[in-house]
Amino acid sequence: MGELKVTDRYLTPPHIMERARLIWPEGVGLDPFHEEGSYVHARSVIDVRSGGDAYFDAWPTSTCSRTAFVNGPYSSTNPAKTAELCAKRRRQGWEIMNLCPGPSGGIYWRDWILPWSSAVALLGRLAFPAGVDIVNDDGVVLCEKGEAKGGNRTEIALVYQGDDPQRFRRVFSQIAPVLLT
Repeated sequence: MGELKVTDRYLTPPHIMERARLIWPEGVGLDPFHEEGSYVHARSVIDVRSGGDAYFDAWPTSTCSRTAFVNGPYSSTNPAKTAELCAKRRRQGWEIMNLCPGPSGGIYWRDWILPWSSAVALLGRLAFPAGVDIVNDDGVVLCEKGEAKGGNRTEIALVYQGDDPQRFRRVFSQIAPVLLT
């Protein structure tokens, strides 16, 4: 996957994970884009800082329940690569929640998200807690680790790829519009 940009080092907001745990009360099986300090608390993780690469490494099945909460890097073409990865894993029987940039007309939504999703929660412009201190070129700290400032510059969606879209809708419609796909 290469080096992460500092701007990719943001954590899934805790209120999203509280809802995800209502879908998966037994817990999340895999966090394939693990960030230190993550609120996902999965049984298994893939961590790029430890040499892991969620795009190429096998996803473990013996240590988790084939459920994955995905919050991949948003820089460059990674949202498209992550959407393709999730579609491939869904075909292999994984149940996935993928937190990603919302539907903006991106081709990856047409090719990888909509055909493989069961439901989509439109979460708006979420504020993501920083996974590390965010510092500008002059050394000024713009956002401290764990702090969430403002909202994201783009709309965010939580894509559900699984067999119980009605449950997903019941849980997430309390905080966002949910579309069944």
